[in-house]
Amino acid sequence: MLHTQHLPPKLPERTNWSMISSICVLRSSNCPRTEDRKIRKKEQNKNAATRYRQKKKLEMENVLGEEHVLSKENEQLRRTLQERRNEMRYLRQLIR
Repeated sequence: MLHTQHLPPKLPERTNWSMISSICVLRSSNCPRTEDRKIRKKEQNKNAATRYRQKKKLEMENVLGEEHVLSKENEQLRRTLQERRNEMRYLRQLIR
């Protein structure tokens, strides 16, 4: 025969913050802890957004700087190539 023990109801493993927040709102019109948490969260989000924008701006500046350097290098290589072609044309005319 199986014996079953009576256990107390299991508490949820996760805390339902929206439920706690609702209870807090019902208890008082402005729960300081909830308001402080909202303010801290907004400030944290604002700081994160600022850091993200600064990081992206710096990345873009780096890409543009690299693009400028590579464009100059490409321009120089094209001039060198044209000089070599002219030189080859001249040398071919000499051997004819």
